Amino acid sequence: MATNGFLPRTDSEKETWLKNFANKIGTYNTKYNIAASEVADVQSSLLHFSYNLNLKTQQEDYTKKLKAYILEIKDGLPAGASASVPPVFPVFPAAPPVSTPGIFKRIIALGRRIKAHTAYTVADGFDLGIEIPTSKKVKPNSDFVKPIISVKLIDGGHPEINWKRNSMDALEIWVDRDDDKGFVLCEVDIKPNYTDEYPLPVKAALWRYKAIYRLDNKAVGKWSDIVSITVVKL
Repeated sequence: MATNGFLPRTDSEKETWLKNFANKIGTYNTKYNIAASEVADVQSSLLHFSYNLNLKTQQEDYTKKLKAYILEIKDGLPAGASASVPPVFPVFPAAPPVSTPGIFKRIIALGRRIKAHTAYTVADGFDLGIEIPTSKKVKPNSDFVKPIISVKLIDGGHPEINWKRNSMDALEIWVDRDDDKGFVLCEVDIKPNYTDEYPLPVKAALWRYKAIYRLDNKAVGKWSDIVSITVVKL
């Protein structure tokens, strides 16, 4: 499981958290540009996860009682004790539709996307369960945190900016495209790594990149070193 900062650790806590998130995410779909298919995925994921978690709990309870019952059959009972009621295998309800594996990876990514949105507020975060009380946060020293980025060309000749999250919410990437405009905002990326799909120039040009971390919807720490790469339309 990826580090996220807001998702609980145990399965039962995850289920409780997901129930709240699934019940409320539809309220925020317009504000945070969340597709109806994403809302439906969160809600169906809750049903699938809860159903199978309940199966696991009932199966474990049955197995424990069955083991004790088998010992009773083998070894008998203390004087005066009555035979236990035989364990009955649980009857499970019809299963809900199966969700695509990796539900919490998708939901963590959605939560981070909401937190990186320009319209994000802490009040919304607390309502959705993606904001953590200050007393529980362990924040890096904003005076020293500095992203380390690198750049390479991938298929199609577009630059890919490589970076690591280091417990941050996102990376604010700026680019100088050798067009006399200087550095301009390229993207606020919430998931490493980032591919710059800006149209490539006909003539070779040196594109330069720099970046700074974002935490709680604001820039923190120091700017990265500038990295550069030559690009041209293939």
